[in-house]
Amino acid sequence: MNTISSVEELDDYRTEYHWRVAPGASIVRLDKWLAEHAPEFSRSQWQRWIREGCVLVDGEPIHSPKHALLPGAEVVAAVTIEPVCDDRPEPRILPVVFEDDHLLVLDKPAGWVVHPGAGHRSGTLMNWLLAYDAALSNLPRAGIVHRLDKETSGLMVVAKTPVAHQQLVAALAERTIARRYWAIAVGRIERKTTVSAPIG
Repeated sequence: MNTISSVEELDDYRTEYHWRVAPGASIVRLDKWLAEHAPEFSRSQWQRWIREGCVLVDGEPIHSPKHALLPGAEVVAAVTIEPVCDDRPEPRILPVVFEDDHLLVLDKPAGWVVHPGAGHRSGTLMNWLLAYDAALSNLPRAGIVHRLDKETSGLMVVAKTPVAHQQLVAALAERTIARRYWAIAVGRIERKTTVSAPIG
């Protein structure tokens, strides 16, 4: 099992991650491994940070996202996350399943994009969160710590405080938060099969 050693918020915008890859782990691309162990950031974001020299493997800066990450390696990533206060708040109706002083859980409908990006500068979950609670503009990605694809519906957890953000990021990296996905099929599937094309 891959485990995270620590997550430290250096200041309001900089966070440092420390991992130790398990001795029995498979060899994998560095960018893929980071996207799996810090899923609050996209793989393309990790590729940019790697090229900028923000990621060290066994004490050496790595600039290639394709770097082969070996079992037992020590990975340190010091990344800068700018607040999202320039993104436009957009009120929309979205079911809040749970909320307290530390986090909230949302039921994201299919068809919603989570983060603004190319082709989706508005109408995203992040825009809604900024309208729902203006204080979330002080957190990385408005408190969003993981993603769901546009056409995937389901529950998403959002941090409301820096401490909750740090703890949720660490829990996701350590895989102590279980995630379960369901696919609904109409009709009878007569035999075992693998679906490799988009469905929906």
